[in-house]
Amino acid sequence: MKSLISLTLLCVVFLSGCKHEIPPLIAGEVRVSNSGKVIQMSPEQLKLLQAWLEKNLSNWGRCLYTPPAPSVIILLHYADGSQSAMSLLKFPAEIKQTTLLASHLIGSNLSEQPCAVQSFSENEVGALMSITGVSQ
Repeated sequence: MKSLISLTLLCVVFLSGCKHEIPPLIAGEVRVSNSGKVIQMSPEQLKLLQAWLEKNLSNWGRCLYTPPAPSVIILLHYADGSQSAMSLLKFPAEIKQTTLLASHLIGSNLSEQPCAVQSFSENEVGALMSITGVSQ
């Protein structure tokens, strides 16, 4: 029994160390649909965005519906040459804009998917928009 507990603990420690590292962000561009504004992200913004992404890489779900048009699109370029995109979905006014759509979000639980969605708190979306320089 003691060896089974030791083996279980060893597996837990091993698996907890298997966190998928995402490559550093080297460039990012934000496009705001209602104004046509394009923002090139600074190195400081990219560092903050990398931290936000690392905190929010799990719990993405598959797209089971056709999402509405995005209000903000964030294009990401990584040091290894890979690319991802996230979009803040624009729902009717009575629904809060807290759902993000991701396309091949590197490091996420659905990184291979061209379409994954997740709803976040207003604070989390506000933090993301603040990092990107977009006011809501």
